[in-house]
Amino acid sequence: MLIIDKLVGHVVPVRFILFAGVGALGIAAHLIVLRIGLQFGGLDFAEAQTVATGFAILGNFWLNNVFTFREAKLRGWRFSAGW
Repeated sequence: MLIIDKLVGHVVPVRFILFAGVGALGIAAHLIVLRIGLQFGGLDFAEAQTVATGFAILGNFWLNNVFTFREAKLRGWRFSAGW
């Protein structure tokens, strides 16, 4: 995080870069799960889209909790309530 801050911290906040990176991973995960659901899971589009969206939402929340907002990390029941 310090290296990222030294490279681009004066232009873009590091937290924004982490948040955007997690979002990009969420898009990739959504598309991969959608493809798997359609091709191998035997799901129709609406079902595959629902599963992929839920997977991406949970993954993004978890990654943001661990990396982006780690100083306010939610644990246990607070994690479930925050999600």
